[in-house]
Amino acid sequence: MSAVSTPDGESTALVNAVTPAARPWQKALIRQLLQLRQQDRLPHGLLIELGTRADSRDFGWLLGQALLCSNPGQVPCGHCESCRLMLANSHPDFSFVTRERNPKRDHKLNRDISVDQIRQLIHRLSLTRSQGPGRCALIYPAERMNREAANSLLKTLEEPAPGTTLILLTHHAARLPITIRSRCQRWRIDHPPREEAEDWLAGQGVAAERIPTALGVACGDPEQALLLEGNGFLDKQQAFEKQLQDFLAQRIDAPSLVAAQKDLDNDEWRQLIRDSLLLRIREQAEGGIDEAGKQRLKQLLALFARSERPLQVEETNLNLQLQLEDLLLSMKHAIQRG
Repeated sequence: MSAVSTPDGESTALVNAVTPAARPWQKALIRQLLQLRQQDRLPHGLLIELGTRADSRDFGWLLGQALLCSNPGQVPCGHCESCRLMLANSHPDFSFVTRERNPKRDHKLNRDISVDQIRQLIHRLSLTRSQGPGRCALIYPAERMNREAANSLLKTLEEPAPGTTLILLTHHAARLPITIRSRCQRWRIDHPPREEAEDWLAGQGVAAERIPTALGVACGDPEQALLLEGNGFLDKQQAFEKQLQDFLAQRIDAPSLVAAQKDLDNDEWRQLIRDSLLLRIREQAEGGIDEAGKQRLKQLLALFARSERPLQVEETNLNLQLQLEDLLLSMKHAIQRG
């Protein structure tokens, strides 16, 4: 794990330790990968796209644990020396690359995975194996590699060290350069069927009466639904929708709407706006579409594509507020168009 020394001499981790885990509907992919390993057909580069928006590094670690396990007939065994090292976050043949916390910016997460991180990974993979039959590297979220980092990885994807498997775990495969995508075998894990998602959420302790709403807001993603329920986001969404209606009816202005939600972080803002746009896109698509409706739908779709971009830049609170106000005004114009 990457770490930096603080002025008082203590070591601060730049990447949090991870406990390997998987949801029931993800385990079939692990079994398929183990079959390929047993048949000696495991590809050097795996690009695995996740349907969920929830943080999935624990699943990526379980993939690495399964591929390095000394008992490949199990998924994974959890008892061999390799599994114990993975569970202790100290396996010498496993490398994990992700966004790191920046000690120069109050340990906030860097926006991207840098070229220096990928170069360090390539160096580690060039070293002689010290444990077991192979090496495994996990890059997550892979879509956060900047262009230099992605280009730096190309040669390793084409000609990896013998016995090396690179796993690129992503929520947005299309954001990766085609040069990366074309060099990997591509897999995808979608949401489970509705009934399975509901049963899983009930097993996680979500009240039965709240499950349909949580799944609806999360667009059928049970992991995201669990997060939304756990952090009180559904209640925040209801409050936002009420205030958004006041904004659309011109009872409050954009600065007042942003100020009323001052406790939301960037990710929550993005989620609220995306959900609100999705609701209006569905309503517009299901209704009669005249020429004005087509233009309104086109504008809403453009806003939806834009909704993630302006909130990803970590700037001052004032800059964030201006971005939010501009996006809300654009939403209002699109919703009321025609």
